[in-house]
Amino acid sequence: MGYESLRAQRQKRAVNIVWTAAGRYGFRPEFLAFQQNGEPDLYLNSIVGFVHKHYQAEVLSAYFGRLHKSLLGELFTELFWLGLEEAAYRREHYF
Repeated sequence: MGYESLRAQRQKRAVNIVWTAAGRYGFRPEFLAFQQNGEPDLYLNSIVGFVHKHYQAEVLSAYFGRLHKSLLGELFTELFWLGLEEAAYRREHYF
């Protein structure tokens, strides 16, 4: 099995985790998370899916675009993801 083949398989697994958590299939996630060894990160990709499930993807995408352009974009993006993680957890846990 070649490197690209393994990478493509991992990419597909990550997308499937996001789709499963979102309860919707066929969209292209803007974010995918991988562990240092290249394996898809089950927890973080699930959070991406739950966020997609509960919040408007277009609005979030535009906001992430603005964050990315800011001086401390990476820091702000990470902080925003922490808030989204908590919000998605509460929606999944309490509803």
